[in-house]
Amino acid sequence: MREDSLGDDLVAGSLATGLAALVPGGGAAEAVIRGFIRRLREEHARNTSVAWHAATAASGLSREDLMEFVEENPRGVPMYLLILHAAGTNGYEETLRAMGAVFGAAANSAKLGDVSEVERADAALRAMSDLTPQHFRALKQVLDHPPKLTVEGSLSYSQSTHEAVAVALDVSLGDAAQYLLNLAAAGLVTMTGLTDGLTGHEATAVGRAVCDAARWVGAP
Repeated sequence: MREDSLGDDLVAGSLATGLAALVPGGGAAEAVIRGFIRRLREEHARNTSVAWHAATAASGLSREDLMEFVEENPRGVPMYLLILHAAGTNGYEETLRAMGAVFGAAANSAKLGDVSEVERADAALRAMSDLTPQHFRALKQVLDHPPKLTVEGSLSYSQSTHEAVAVALDVSLGDAAQYLLNLAAAGLVTMTGLTDGLTGHEATAVGRAVCDAARWVGAP
């Protein structure tokens, strides 16, 4: 019997025993609980694979190289655990691909001797773990509408304000503001120039790379 299967059986048996003590007939739930646990394990494995696929694609490194980074860099293990946690609690492919891409880029930079990128990636991964597809739609809106030079010689951010993002995503102004705030915390956008008194936003280099990863790095 496989070790993970044995673990599933033990957990299911324990839960079913507790359920039987509380609910008449609860002991019959063991098979259902065991199946549920196994489905959770399979989903977690699939989500983790999505993130690793993005990491290897973004960095050009093998999985062995990535694990070497995890083992040798002090921040490697916490970053790796953040991705595993997101694979179990977030589950959105856009988020997992983007996190994998950021992790892979950090590993590649460390391999080239640039450890500063590792610190930025660590902070970004923490902020990204709760991002949803709506966040990436907001990022795409900002990315696709960079500031434009007006006839007066100033920059207009009219298509990257909270209001513009709310209209583009068909969400409330409050939701749009929260999406942009989360993206800024993750280092994917910056809050910059004003247009008619409204704050505009601009995608960072990391934001552009992450958006590309979320859109184009396919799951295996």
